[in-house]
Amino acid sequence: MHPIYDKLYETVFVVCYEAGSAEVISSLVKNKNFYKNLLICTDGPSKKIFEKKLGFFNNFTLNKISDLNENDLVLTGRSLVPELEREAVFLAKKNNIKTISYIDHWVNFEKFYFPIKYKNNETNNTKLISQYIPDFILVGDKYAFDIASNYFNEKVYLIENEYFNDLRNESKEIEQSVSTQKRLLFISDPLSLDNKQLYNNKKIYGFDEYDIIHDIINNFEIFRDKGFTQLVIRPHPNHNVKEFKDIIATISSNNNINILIDSTTSLLEQVVTSDVILGIESMALVVALELNKKAISYIPKNEYNKTSLLPHVGIIKIDKIEKIREYL
Repeated sequence: MHPIYDKLYETVFVVCYEAGSAEVISSLVKNKNFYKNLLICTDGPSKKIFEKKLGFFNNFTLNKISDLNENDLVLTGRSLVPELEREAVFLAKKNNIKTISYIDHWVNFEKFYFPIKYKNNETNNTKLISQYIPDFILVGDKYAFDIASNYFNEKVYLIENEYFNDLRNESKEIEQSVSTQKRLLFISDPLSLDNKQLYNNKKIYGFDEYDIIHDIINNFEIFRDKGFTQLVIRPHPNHNVKEFKDIIATISSNNNINILIDSTTSLLEQVVTSDVILGIESMALVVALELNKKAISYIPKNEYNKTSLLPHVGIIKIDKIEKIREYL
């Protein structure tokens, strides 16, 4: 029995915080009919994404879970740091409501469901773990299925990624760039923010997103030699855009580069109108791959042996910015 499609739920209560989860789950509930009523609880960057796809909605709190019953479902996203989805699963299980979490990424699977406050000293507490681990886990491609199955076995179900389906359809309406002048799109991850909260160390692996941007800017001649005239930088939704821009302005102050920091244009349009998409471990690199764009993951060589964990064969992985030359 498939936990999503083999039953028409009376009410599905969706809980999301991060943008990636919001994209995949909002497309899922928009495109597929497996519920009579839809209730939504969002925080962080997810709210705008649901509004864009579904229109106005009442944004409920987690307290609404106590009104649900055995005919209902709590469907959550997955966040690395924020606890909203973990709290939702905890409350749903406490009230005997079925829970499903959609893992929208390909890294940090093992303890995604476990509250950060417990991770250091309660990892073997099976009773506590059982209160937070969802009944079922959804993933959107074979790569994620293989990874998740290593940890969660029969709990894992593979479904079609409706977000990627939407992107493929919508991309046909966006005019591709035919200019001889090339554009590089860099997709930032909030390494400094996440690692500060998780490890109290912004540079736990010896670098953060700003070090990577510094490498790109200081070596932009590599791109110029290949016809690139513009660098578009997309901050992560969790970045404070003003702070982000101030830091980039300092990094680029002595470089004559056409840099556009753009957090408002849709990711789809940015990807379609760029020639190369460069990132760290962002879902956007997989989006680029799905749209037949060149996707490159750059994680600087480091003493901790941190490398890109994105499993997709088509994503090019480099550990020195100079190595990108051969792929442009």
